[in-house]
Amino acid sequence: MKKIVAILLCAFLTCAMGTAALAAPEFTIRMGYISPELTPDVNNETMYAYTFRDYVQEKSEGRIAVEIYPAGQLGKFPEMIEGCMSGTVDMAIVNVIPVNSFYKPSMIFGLPGVFTDMDECTKVLQGEWGQAFNESMRQALGIRVLNHWSSGMRNFTNSVRELRVPSDAKGLTFRVMESPVSIKMVEALGAKAVPIASSEMYVAMQNHVVDGQENPISSIIQDLTYEVQKYCILDGHFTSSMMLIMNDALFQRMSPDLQQIILDGSAKGYEEASVVLKRIEADGIKLLEEKGMQVYQPTDEEKSQWHSVMFEATNAYIRETLGDELVDGFLAAIETVRNAK
Repeated sequence: MKKIVAILLCAFLTCAMGTAALAAPEFTIRMGYISPELTPDVNNETMYAYTFRDYVQEKSEGRIAVEIYPAGQLGKFPEMIEGCMSGTVDMAIVNVIPVNSFYKPSMIFGLPGVFTDMDECTKVLQGEWGQAFNESMRQALGIRVLNHWSSGMRNFTNSVRELRVPSDAKGLTFRVMESPVSIKMVEALGAKAVPIASSEMYVAMQNHVVDGQENPISSIIQDLTYEVQKYCILDGHFTSSMMLIMNDALFQRMSPDLQQIILDGSAKGYEEASVVLKRIEADGIKLLEEKGMQVYQPTDEEKSQWHSVMFEATNAYIRETLGDELVDGFLAAIETVRNAK
């Protein structure tokens, strides 16, 4: 009887210790992003976050816990970026354009008319040149870029008229991200650029504070832009790119095995999220048309006009601001990827 009691007591203590271990992880990561908490099959950021969380918690056997905060609960892009720098935010999925305010070289990613498609962009961002850029950003900001990828080619929409060539945009007002490059890009079309946060964009279009905006197909769908915009042109002027960033001091405090789990979890998250993103991009045009939007596919010549006008208007500014070495290295990396196709 005593032996049975001892065995039961041992089993109870083992179970209790196991429960305690699970209840007290070595690290708890607070991960934020802007997208609403939609189901993973319809939102690539949700898929990324869920996949990352599940992978990291399983592979670390509870040593790392991941708490997800969607819908801007940890702040807008600038707040999350600054939070990752200071350590008040552990991890975030952010658009690269707001990074411009903290690390000027990131303005290079807003240069329009340089990428053929989102795959070409992602290969550059995740390649040798992109990794070197990430390291320079880590040293400058204390932020580790775990992944950087294209979330789609950006396209113009508006509620006034169909756009086919750049001159059609003259006189219109477009919401843009808070980036001097985006502002110069729109002004090159003879249009007015109005920087507005993404969370305020819908109301601005609904109330006709602006005539239009520019975003990838996935965002046009997710943001319900089709409810307040009638026309869309698939000009693909530049790619919207997203970063999964992490406070580097937190990463450095982890043991090498946990660091590898974080890196592998990021790769796994991107792998699953990219499937969702590509499906949304492929099916999105039909969905927008079903929602009442008129979607125009420009000819190669027309698209070249859009790209040339915007590139010429921003290239000199980018070079003057960032220097020829960074710009030339970026363009060379694109050419290397393009020639390898």
